[in-house]
Amino acid sequence: FDLAGRPAYYGHAYYAWSAGHDTRTREQIYYWLISGCNNDIEEFRRYCKEREIKYLIYDPSFYAYQYPAGVSFNAEFFSANLRQVAYFSGENGTIIYEIY
Repeated sequence: FDLAGRPAYYGHAYYAWSAGHDTRTREQIYYWLISGCNNDIEEFRRYCKEREIKYLIYDPSFYAYQYPAGVSFNAEFFSANLRQVAYFSGENGTIIYEIY
């Protein structure tokens, strides 16, 4: 859930798939978003605004996830272009960024 209590854009795919949603397309869009939309902050914000995605949650475990070849979570892009609104210093060091 985002900070306003709405469901996250990309959660566990099984539920969405079992409800008949096109999870393959959403997965490709998710990979494009987490990579920073080809390092284009304006495109990233435009897409997020259209879908009312206001916050990005970053957890260091995203680096350990096995993404497809050529896909990675672009933490540097987000830290350089988005405003950090929360940091949780526990084991993980989770960060919440405001997109707009």
